[in-house]
Amino acid sequence: MALAGQTLTADQQRIMDNMRTKMIALFREDMKWETLGPMFREIYKRRGYN
Repeated sequence: MALAGQTLTADQQRIMDNMRTKMIALFREDMKWETLGPMFREIYKRRGYN
């Protein structure tokens, strides 16, 4: 981890917590089946796995 062993200030910790929350939301949105399904179907279709 990039910050291993370092102590963060309260402001730095708040920024890190905010960034973590945003990243989790982004992954949840981008990794849901409604987003990934069409891409996977296209990949399998191109490979001949209808």
